Order: sequence, then structure tokens, then C-alpha cells
Amino acid sequence: MKKKCDNSNMRAKIACRVLAVRELGEPARVLDLYHGRGHVWRRVSEYLRVDELCGVDIEPRDIATLKLSAMRAIKNLPIERFNVFDLDPYGSCFGEYSALCDRLSGGPPRRVVVAMTMAFRCAGACVPKSLWDALGVPVEHRPNLSPFSAEDLYRLAILLFAHTWRPERIWSYHDSRRLYISGVGSTNAMRPMEAATNADDL
Repeated sequence: MKKKCDNSNMRAKIACRVLAVRELGEPARVLDLYHGRGHVWRRVSEYLRVDELCGVDIEPRDIATLKLSAMRAIKNLPIERFNVFDLDPYGSCFGEYSALCDRLSGGPPRRVVVAMTMAFRCAGACVPKSLWDALGVPVEHRPNLSPFSAEDLYRLAILLFAHTWRPERIWSYHDSRRLYISGVGSTNAMRPMEAATNADDL
């Protein structure tokens, strides 16, 4: 069995997060839902101000990390205290993303950052079932897709929840195995989305 690898392509992860938080224009208060050892936000904090970092992981690797699944954290923690939400699992986090959008629909409009990593298992299985279901694509019409094509689907999926969190701008980078994507936008507000930017432009 192939060993899972933490933080593949660290440069892309850092770039997507730094660019989005800079666009946010205020110190980051981060809910990191797959915290691991905290390497990503330790590096991001070298480039910008992080006022709060709450790490969550189902298998904590330090005493400061809350032992919770990402889904339980989204449903139970006071998310109004955070303005950055980080979803960086080994596989897909689309279910957790949709739950987060539901939580963001409460309260007054505010700007937040959402950062995600999506794993492509192989060319024919790079879109999770939960994403196909949300898009309303019948099982018999779900094609084999390359990771590049899947990136467009993930962008579309983000826009599906525009009634709860409307991204004004999205940054992304993908390799043959993963998509790294982040966006900044307003909750409970409809605004035009600017053209997406590749993190390679950093």
C-alpha cells in the first residue's frame, strides 16, 4: 500500500493561501480542518499576519490540536470567529465544503477565505461522487476526466453555493494528482467573480 504523503507541492499550497489572505486585507483567523503537524500555516505565517490558528484533526499530532473530524468541527465550532477556512485532506473534501457553506449562510455578510486541496486518484476517478451528485449528473453520464477537466468542475461546484459564499476571486494550481484552490469572497452576497489566477503567477 502506498504511503500517504503530507503536503505534496508545498509551494502551491502556500501560494494559494497567501494570495487569498492578502486579497482579504485583514489578519487571518484560521480554522484549519486537517491540521496535521501545522506545517502549511507555519509557512504561510512567514508571509502575512495570522492572529489566530485553530487546528483540528481526527488524529492530532500535537497537544494544541482539537481531536475532531472536519465535519464535526464545521457543524459545532463557532465559525463566526474565523475568516479563513482550510480544507486540506488526503482525498476529497467536497462534502465538508458544502457543510461549511451551509454554516456560512448564517449571520451578517462578511468576507472570508476558503482554501481546499482535492486529490485526483487517477484520470478516471478525479471527481468524487458527492460532486457529481451536487452537479446533478446521472451515474450513466459521468465521463472519465483528466485532472485538468476536473479543475473546471470544481470551479463550477464552488459557484453552486454562491447563495451562501460568493467568491470574488479564485486562485488555483494543479498537477497530475491534486488541485490546490483558494478563494476570497462574501457570505450571503452576490458579487461578480473576477478571472481566476494560477498560483504559478506568484
